[in-house]
Amino acid sequence: MARRYVALLREGLADTTDIREATGKDAAIHAPRDFQPDIVHLHGQATCDIRPARIVLTPHGNHANMEGVYVVIARSPMEYERLKELHPRVETVRNPLITRTITAAECVREHQRIYQRVMHSDVLPLMSSDTRKVLAILLKAAVCGDLRWVEPLPSPFPEADFTLLFIYAELEGVLPLVQEGLRILNSRTPALDLWSLATAGTQELLSACDAYLPVGYHTPEPMPTATFTELVADIYQNGPSLLRLTELDRLLRRDTTDEAQLLQALRRQHRQSFFASILQLMSEQTLLTEGFMPCKPLDNRTTQQLRQQLRNRLKL
Repeated sequence: MARRYVALLREGLADTTDIREATGKDAAIHAPRDFQPDIVHLHGQATCDIRPARIVLTPHGNHANMEGVYVVIARSPMEYERLKELHPRVETVRNPLITRTITAAECVREHQRIYQRVMHSDVLPLMSSDTRKVLAILLKAAVCGDLRWVEPLPSPFPEADFTLLFIYAELEGVLPLVQEGLRILNSRTPALDLWSLATAGTQELLSACDAYLPVGYHTPEPMPTATFTELVADIYQNGPSLLRLTELDRLLRRDTTDEAQLLQALRRQHRQSFFASILQLMSEQTLLTEGFMPCKPLDNRTTQQLRQQLRNRLKL
């Protein structure tokens, strides 16, 4: 039954997905080394370490190890009830080989939807270094409001990664800033219509973006009236987000900022060193320069913890 089920999926996905099939645990471990898949869908066997591929598991009634699995697929409501006690993310896709309530084509479409959700989850590790640099440039352009303060975009321009960039920006609450940055930068790059990337199809993309998110994750909400110390306190309590870093960046760039007063307030709260680590993170994520920093940035253990917290915000 499992072999027939896999064959059904392979045939249905063949036109849209590059697929390799391996039988047995050893083959499942070694085959991806050459193929380098985005997703490894295991059927009826214990999971194994197949990094950096993301794991989808259909147990087929077996008791499987679910460690490191993005999502488990049950083939009936009864199996769903059993599996939801073992894993936080369980989908139900009925088996067309044993029920007439779903067709083979519908089964394939449901698997495609699940695969897309997996690939839209925690997109930051999937983004190239150039795409991350583009994101930082766009955020700086939006915060500054003037392209004269912004460095050129990487070349060649990574258009193909804009889907991931938009998804990440939406989940981090900075998509409006990204769109504003694209609008500003478009005047610098007449050969590439950046603004069309921000308007044409963006809403359709986001409406179709259905990702698996960490339990309790909420997209950050703006704090437009927050003071400098309130933003630092929020990062201290809840960890860094791109939205909070851009809000801090905007405050530090104001001509009316009293740097001596800010540092005095931070010293009273015993957070000057913590803030110096935030500044280092901002230099990387929003391209804040030392000319706008009230004190010298620190790259220390606290900074590394903040980097890790930012990287892990969408990690399942």
